[in-house]
Amino acid sequence: MMHLTIGLDWRNESVWLEKGLAVFHHQLSAEVPVMKEINELDLPEDLRYTEDHEWAKVTGERVTIGISDYAQSQLGDIVFVEMPGSGDQFKKGDEFGTVESVKAVSELYMPIDGEVVSANQALEDIPELLNQSPYADGWIIEIKPEDPSQIEALMDKETYLKMLKGA
Repeated sequence: MMHLTIGLDWRNESVWLEKGLAVFHHQLSAEVPVMKEINELDLPEDLRYTEDHEWAKVTGERVTIGISDYAQSQLGDIVFVEMPGSGDQFKKGDEFGTVESVKAVSELYMPIDGEVVSANQALEDIPELLNQSPYADGWIIEIKPEDPSQIEALMDKETYLKMLKGA
């Protein structure tokens, strides 16, 4: 039988793991992620936002979807993104994936009806792109909308900000 011991050393801010004769030691990081204040958020004017903190951007006949700066800030360090495949169809409000962070797992909800035409494959290897660049490199999916007029029902930047402030 192998004996395993795990310890935490608060004085030296480290953890250690002892398995048999091997001892593994790790220094804890003092850096704690800090959530952004509302006035520090990056909220582009050309996007539409949902109450669940997804964003949508119309580009020609396609709509790109991701999570807002507010969402990524609340989640903290993102470690995994589950995305749908091309050809998958969703209605507005359907769950289309999940984002997993060191804090929680959060569902992603479709802002409008549509068919997935592509998913951001870079997120499979580098999920932290959602933290680093939620509107550019961190987009999640691109869809062909079923009814493009649905985008108008989403919030503009000012309305989204009011919602975040609780106004």
